[in-house]
Amino acid sequence: MRRRLPPRGPGRRALVAPAGLALVLLLTGCGESVDEGSAPTSAAPPSVTPGGSATTSPPTSTGAGMTEHGAGDVLTPADTGSTLRLSPGEEATLRLEPPLQEVAPTPADPGVVELVPVDHLVDPGYAEYQLLAHAAGTTTVTVAGTDDHPEDMVLEVVVDGG
Repeated sequence: MRRRLPPRGPGRRALVAPAGLALVLLLTGCGESVDEGSAPTSAAPPSVTPGGSATTSPPTSTGAGMTEHGAGDVLTPADTGSTLRLSPGEEATLRLEPPLQEVAPTPADPGVVELVPVDHLVDPGYAEYQLLAHAAGTTTVTVAGTDDHPEDMVLEVVVDGG
């Protein structure tokens, strides 16, 4: 006597599809775990605040009301008056939105920090520059004001010896 197997029709597939979907949904949550009080296991992208700066690390206050930024930070006109501290070979980003996007920033001492314009394939609506630290020293980077934004943007850049 032969044992009879259940039919292989749509009834059997109807059970496999939900089980497969449940397995996929269960596994999608794997890979990142966050315990209370600890950081995620994967690196988080920089956070951007409207009209402010996007940073990969939180800026620090120097006590005199001045803010200090570091390598990898994204600075905007809202960061005028702050200090950018780098080591030779490190870089940060300067992002200029309208109306300042038409004004090229200028370093007082290009031997300390170089400003390299970033060319985007599609216009993002702002101008972007990489600030590359070359040699130890202190300089300022100035973005001249415009008719629509009369205040100059001034950043102090300190490159520590390396």
